Amino acid sequence: VYNNVIVGVAGASGTAISFTPSSGAIHAQAVANTITRSRVGIGVLQWNDGADTARVDGTISSNLIRATTGIYATAAISPSLTNDYNLVNAESNGVTFGAHTITADAKIVSESTPRLRSDSPAIGAADSATVLLGILFNGLPDLDADGLRRLKGTPNAVDIGAYEFGDLTFSHTVTTGNTGSGSYITRFDDASTDGVPGAKVMVTSNFNDGTPPGVLYAPPFGVYYDLGKWQLFAQDIAPAPLGAHFDVFVPAIGGGSFTQVATGDNISGAASRIDNSSTDSLPDRIVLATQNWTVGNHGIYNPHQVGLLYFGKWFVANLDGAPMPVNAGFNVYAQAASPNAFRVVASMNGSALVLDHSLLNGIPCARPHVSRILGASSTDYGFDVDYFAGHWEIYGHAPLAVGDSFNVVIDPAQVAACTDRIFANDFE
Repeated sequence: VYNNVIVGVAGASGTAISFTPSSGAIHAQAVANTITRSRVGIGVLQWNDGADTARVDGTISSNLIRATTGIYATAAISPSLTNDYNLVNAESNGVTFGAHTITADAKIVSESTPRLRSDSPAIGAADSATVLLGILFNGLPDLDADGLRRLKGTPNAVDIGAYEFGDLTFSHTVTTGNTGSGSYITRFDDASTDGVPGAKVMVTSNFNDGTPPGVLYAPPFGVYYDLGKWQLFAQDIAPAPLGAHFDVFVPAIGGGSFTQVATGDNISGAASRIDNSSTDSLPDRIVLATQNWTVGNHGIYNPHQVGLLYFGKWFVANLDGAPMPVNAGFNVYAQAASPNAFRVVASMNGSALVLDHSLLNGIPCARPHVSRILGASSTDYGFDVDYFAGHWEIYGHAPLAVGDSFNVVIDPAQVAACTDRIFANDFE
């Protein structure tokens, strides 16, 4: 039982996870689950009239439990069942906690949306080896309950529970107060990027920010870090129109979040080969890329729309086929595919490709993150995301063709935060 989020009914009744043998033995692995609103978080009990020889062995590890009783175990049937590295925000019965157990306020957003807050003691406190080896040996995806990376942060320590904290999303709008030299530069002002030179900022142009009418931003763009701020600039020095919007994704540090610099060793024509364990020989990876002037050689502009292609390895490429300049830099994000990180392919010619997804449909405040994959033909036109008629869509600045494809990442925590209604479910 791995990576599940179990939210019970108000009033905390029932048992969230139960191991109840009648005879024989259950080898239990209850690992990295998040449990709230339950009378018992994890229960280990003998079936009524079961055999005296019934047993439960195994491990209960790295679970976040906020319940009336956290772990309830009958000692006679579980003499070799271990528990450790759990965060138990509850009373417990019949168990002796392992030495690394945390008994404190879990500091979650709420019991109904139990993601970790930035000050949660669960962050980085799981038994990383048990979680990651269990995922590997059981053939499970290396993802958290949001469908994003399971291993991230410093020093690549897994969080207790089903959710990993660290990825952040915000919206940016061009105003007179945040535009700079020549008006082709616009400054980000957000706690996730301010004073963080190593942030791997990923940017998607957003036509209307969920509220029509919109503002078209057409130039190829990049980001750079200067004077404590990340900033977006037009690679062709075109002025940024006031009111232009952008979705900004700031993935946590760790595997799958890195920079790429084009060099003589990795450039092949219009593309720069990515050599990274998170992407090598993994054609199904969901990869995003944004030009980063800071990690390359300052002064190298690449005024071309960029995207990705896979040919034995992933490449960052100029979509119009123009030669990739030496020292061009990029931020790159990569993860395994999931319901919230996926590839969409155009099945017909047209200007827009609808993103039919439960976290996007009817939610104008959602902020999808998108990168284009080089198709059969090159293009020097950009794209944006656009909210129209109750759906988010990818809108091509030139018509999309059958087979055009895009990688999409949705940050469920951002969607939950923007749709939250105070006291919609309970008082906490």
